[in-house]
Amino acid sequence: MLRVNLLNTTPENNFKKNREISLFICLTESWSTRERSLIKDAKLAKQKDYAPIIFCLKDSFLDQYSQREGLEVKYHFGKVQRHFYKWYRYRFLSKLLKSEKVIFIHCYDLNLIWPICFFLRNSPMIPLFLTIDRAPRRSYLEIWHKALLTRVDQVFVSSESMIDEAKLRLGLLPRKITVLGYGVSIGEIQKSDLNKIKSELAINTESHTIGSLISPHHKNMDFILPLIYAVNGYNQKHHGDKDLRLILISEKKWNQNQIYKELIRFIKDAGSEEDILFYSGCSIEMFQRAVDLWISSAEGNNLSDYAVKSLLLGVPILVPRNAEVMELFNSFPGTGEAYRKNDSLGVREKLEKVLAKKKTYLKQVAKGSKKIKIMHSVEAYSETLISRYKKTISARKRAATKTRNILSRD
Repeated sequence: MLRVNLLNTTPENNFKKNREISLFICLTESWSTRERSLIKDAKLAKQKDYAPIIFCLKDSFLDQYSQREGLEVKYHFGKVQRHFYKWYRYRFLSKLLKSEKVIFIHCYDLNLIWPICFFLRNSPMIPLFLTIDRAPRRSYLEIWHKALLTRVDQVFVSSESMIDEAKLRLGLLPRKITVLGYGVSIGEIQKSDLNKIKSELAINTESHTIGSLISPHHKNMDFILPLIYAVNGYNQKHHGDKDLRLILISEKKWNQNQIYKELIRFIKDAGSEEDILFYSGCSIEMFQRAVDLWISSAEGNNLSDYAVKSLLLGVPILVPRNAEVMELFNSFPGTGEAYRKNDSLGVREKLEKVLAKKKTYLKQVAKGSKKIKIMHSVEAYSETLISRYKKTISARKRAATKTRNILSRD
C-alpha cells in the first residue's frame, strides 16, 4: 500500500501537541517569484509569532532556501505512481490537523487548493488563504469548484489586472480578493556609487550591458534562446558601433545549473562567446544597478519581482507581454518595453528602441519609481498581509463561537 509520510528536518521537529502553527504549502520544484513570496510571507508571519511551517518537497529549491532563512520545514514525499499517471496524496493534512493547532493555512498553488478545501470542511476555525501569481489556465465555475472555493477566505494577487482574472475564472467575490503588490526591498544599494559597482563587477563601460536572472530549476534553455539570438542579431546589425553584452546571472554556481553545459555549447556554436557573460554568487541587485537594461526571460506568466526591483533601482525593463505587464506600462509609460514569447526579432527591435533612447527611459523610470515603491514596497505589503491574517482569524473564531452557541441552545 502506497503511503505519504511527513519527514522532519531534525528529530527535534516532531509534532508537538497544542503547538500553534501557521502552515505555508507549495509543492513545486521551481524557484521563482511564487516561492520567494512564500518565504517572505513566512518570515513576516514569524515576526508576528505565528510559528510558520513550510510544507514542500524534499530537496526542492524552496526547501533549501527556507532552511537558509531558518524556517521550519516539513516534507511531502512527492507524487506517487497510479495506473497511468502520477498523483499527490494529501493525507498529511488530516494527520497535521489532528496533531497540531493550526492557526491558518496559506497555499500558493491553485492545483492544491481543491484537496485542502475538502480536508478543511470539518475545521471551521482554520482560515484558508490562497496566493495566485499567474492567470489560471482555465475557468473553475462548475458547481463542485464553487462549493470548494467558498472555503477560501482570502485570495492574494499582485496587481489590479489579476482581480479580473480571479473573478472571471474562479467566480470569486471582490471582497475576497486583496492586492498585495510585490513587496520588494532594495536596501541601500541604490545609494551606492554606480561607477564603483561597475568596477567591482568588472563590467565594461564601453559596451551596452543588459542583465537577466536565470533560475536554477530550468531543465531546458528554450526560454532563453530568443535573448541570445536577439543579442547576436543586434551586434551583427550594429557592427562597428557600441556593442551589446548580455550578462546571465545565477544565484548558484553556474556549474550547478542543469542547462549550463548545453548553453555553453550553443553559445560557442553561435560564435557569441564574447557577447554572453556568466556571473554568479554576487548580489543580484548589484547587477541590476549596474546594467543599462534588465530583461526577464519568458519563463512565467506574470511580472517578476526582480523586474519591479529593477525599476526601483532606476533601470528600465524588457519583459514578456501579458496583462499585468501592460497594466504597469499603462500606469508608468516609458519605463520599459514588452515582447512576445519566442520572438527573437521582436526582442532585438525592443532592445534597439530602449538603447537608442536610453536617457528618455531613465527619466521615465526615475519619474515613476516613487509611486512604484509605494505600490510594491515591503512595508505596505507586510501591513496588508498581516492585517488580513488577523481579521480573518478573528472572523473565523466569531463565526465558530456563534455556531456553537446556536447548537447548544438547540
